[in-house]
Amino acid sequence: MSNEDVFSTGELTATGKDKIEIPFHTHLKYATVMFADNNEHIFTCNPHIHDWVEADLIEHRRSLSDIKQGHHPKCTLVIRWHVTGSRQVIWSVFK
Repeated sequence: MSNEDVFSTGELTATGKDKIEIPFHTHLKYATVMFADNNEHIFTCNPHIHDWVEADLIEHRRSLSDIKQGHHPKCTLVIRWHVTGSRQVIWSVFK
């Protein structure tokens, strides 16, 4: 993986259990998503609660009219998380 492959990167603050969808108007190969502190799990007093973050890169099939209008994304990065408190999440997408 080289820096030339990186299409876009970003950061977000994750709280609670939620998700975000980030549309892109180009086709992408893959994405990486992780906690900024590289600590996958933070354990709380409740041993059944663990922080996690995951992502999917969704390719969209488009009709000919969508292509002519040029307003619909070709790819969407969907990031989901469940954290106790607040965590920084960093993401990158690659062409």
